[in-house]
Amino acid sequence: MPKLLVLSLLAGLLTPCPPAAAVTTTDGPVHGTVTSDYASYQGIPYAAPPVGPLRWRPPQPVQPWTQPLDATAPGNACPQAPGEPRTDEDCLYLNVTAPREAHRLPVMVWLHGGSFIAGSGADTDARSFAEKAHVIVVTINYRLGVLGFLAHPALDAEAGDQSGDYGIQDQQAALKWVKANAAAFGGDPGNVTLFGQSAGGASVCMNLVSPGAAGLFQRAITESGGCVAPEPDKTIAERNGVTLAAQLGCTDLVCLRGKTPAELLAAAAAIPYSPTYSWHPVWGGSVIPLKPATAIYSGQFNRVPLLVSSNRDEGTILIASQYPNGITASQYEQLQTEIFKADAPQVLAHYPAGDNPTLTFARSTTDWVFSCTSLATDQFTSGLMPTYADEFADENAPGWPSPLFPLGAYHGSELQYLFGHLPTAAQQALADRMIGYWSHFAWTGNPNGPGLPAWPRFQPGDHDVTAFAPGRPQQVDLAAEHQCAFWASLV
Repeated sequence: MPKLLVLSLLAGLLTPCPPAAAVTTTDGPVHGTVTSDYASYQGIPYAAPPVGPLRWRPPQPVQPWTQPLDATAPGNACPQAPGEPRTDEDCLYLNVTAPREAHRLPVMVWLHGGSFIAGSGADTDARSFAEKAHVIVVTINYRLGVLGFLAHPALDAEAGDQSGDYGIQDQQAALKWVKANAAAFGGDPGNVTLFGQSAGGASVCMNLVSPGAAGLFQRAITESGGCVAPEPDKTIAERNGVTLAAQLGCTDLVCLRGKTPAELLAAAAAIPYSPTYSWHPVWGGSVIPLKPATAIYSGQFNRVPLLVSSNRDEGTILIASQYPNGITASQYEQLQTEIFKADAPQVLAHYPAGDNPTLTFARSTTDWVFSCTSLATDQFTSGLMPTYADEFADENAPGWPSPLFPLGAYHGSELQYLFGHLPTAAQQALADRMIGYWSHFAWTGNPNGPGLPAWPRFQPGDHDVTAFAPGRPQQVDLAAEHQCAFWASLV
């Protein structure tokens, strides 16, 4: 498939310019890598290192430089979950990838997934996507886990009700950097698309409902991160923050800031996970004032064209990796009871364990956590702004085999269609079509364009979304497919 743009309509507006290896940003010059196909600038700091007294503070400005900064390799990834060899807090870096010829191109800012405890901007190779979509792609690091999302009364007293959301503030600092510097790389600072997957998709939603993100992006794409999914409130988050401090023997912030990242990560991991809190962004403070679902339902959010994507079999890889030996019927009943408490009998009746309780658990997880929250997002946003909804549905998506059951269109499987290479011609054609939709959406706020099958705009009250698999897109009833009426009855 050729370059996925309506160049005939845009030719009069564009004067293609080859990128230069050296670019001057508002903080100083950077020297990147330029090839015959793309230009890459990696490891550019967008905020000061959040170390020492800057740990658990809003991101601060970078110290400017005068000599060209070597931008040919990524910067440090932020400290990760225990066991990962990433513990350097000097990690607020971003990467810029541009097509070979760039002038006033849309900018797409990618937020990585990883459950808010893992991942980095360098995990995504944006070169092929940037070239095919003819856009500039920015990938970023943001603070993770306890270093990005610790809430504590003492932190609020120090800086004014901002604790629990430092990672979201990092994302907004990166967006401000993009607004100030996009033109230097051939981008249009007035046409920014914020997109991400899983925790990155949820982050897109957090920025949709955060007053601090207003005006920083003009379009949004959330993949596997519906905006009405449950998120923790600040009361719960602060309780966990106090517990963390007690585990470390700390009674003040000086003590907490004196602990190493490894000590903090280990202590955070020792706090039992619950469905209501696991070091995620929190609502109820100045960064995210309202519960995201409440903000979406009431229309109190940053209104931009929105593309909402989910995968048909989100839960398979998550459950298969968490329970590699499978779960028994009794374990299944115990798990659902722990999650749903008084509602557990209804869930167990609607999703009986059957012959494969592990697969049943994966299906209920898909429906509850991903598909129905995505549909609810579609339904509540579509009356206020252009909304386009899809379900990625390639049942033969490449991936690691599981002995428990076929993974199907599992969580994260669409990423290789956007950023990778596919094993069959039919899957590569699907990948090119998806990139075409994402590209047109970034350019115009509408994914439709010449050569692409029509993608209907989602309308209030709809249940149907566009399903992507090899062959032409199909309309599917997401509510029926994923038992959304049942899940709505539990609210």
